[in-house]
Amino acid sequence: MSNQLATATAILEALNVSRIFRTPRGPLPILHQVNLSLRPGEFVALRGRSGSGKTTLLNILGGLDDPTEGRVSVVGQPLESLGDRARAALRREQIGLLFQNAHLFPSLTARENIEIPLRLQHLNSKEREERSKEVLHLVGLSERAEHRSLELSGGEQQRVALARALVHRPRILLADEPTGNLDSQTSLKIMQLFRMVVQQTNIALLIATHDAAVYNQADRVITIQDGHLLYS
Repeated sequence: MSNQLATATAILEALNVSRIFRTPRGPLPILHQVNLSLRPGEFVALRGRSGSGKTTLLNILGGLDDPTEGRVSVVGQPLESLGDRARAALRREQIGLLFQNAHLFPSLTARENIEIPLRLQHLNSKEREERSKEVLHLVGLSERAEHRSLELSGGEQQRVALARALVHRPRILLADEPTGNLDSQTSLKIMQLFRMVVQQTNIALLIATHDAAVYNQADRVITIQDGHLLYS
């Protein structure tokens, strides 16, 4: 890891985070005393099998779920101190979310899908157009801007989803199995794209995955096993 990363202030922190789900058969522990920090310009891979707790942890870090115990801080703000509206506003401004499925609207073009977060922020049409052009160029899809999602390949759809996650200029990007539906060659290209995005934007990136292609691109690889983080 570079000295810049080692000395940078953490932009996302989890302290002693545990998550227990209540079931008819009793409590079901999913996460156990997780401690994690993420810095600007850092690409971290969270490695683990299905059911290891990856998605639960990302949901908590993104403010979509609450820990049973512990604290999460995003850009210095403790999430437990924020109400639902303030937490949603923090996500709109500071966090980009990317999932295994691109979740594009089939009736909309690539550009129109990308502009959805900007409409939620009530940006005017000129600003939306400039921002969408910027991220389409970043992900290499400028020439596909007016194509509908059904006219795009799986890799192109995921690039559009990445552009949409970046268009509001977040400082943190959380990605959950973003290459899970892609072939190995396309997956590698997407991972190289992630590496480039981190370098060019200084965003903090955390990818939950079991895709080995991610590990070679990441600055750090953390293993999660049965809800426990294992540092190599």
